Amino acid sequence: MRTLVLTGYNSAFKRLGDITSMNMEAYAKRHDFAFECLRWWPTDKHPSWWKMYRLMSAFTTYGRVIWMDADIVVTNPDILPPGES
Repeated sequence: MRTLVLTGYNSAFKRLGDITSMNMEAYAKRHDFAFECLRWWPTDKHPSWWKMYRLMSAFTTYGRVIWMDADIVVTNPDILPPGES
């Protein structure tokens, strides 16, 4: 099953998101998952709605999408999501 690790943040979270997204990307690469970081969305849409749109549209390509908020830190990169071996 192809997996996408997805995150995103706006300018208010930039300092934190720039750090945590690197950690998330390393986790994704370690397990051969795709990684995407949303840094842009239409200005007439709230980021929460744009996140949902991207999550749903990703399922046309990926069997699983893992959303990680910008304040998430992967503390044990050896742990795989359920269903992985």
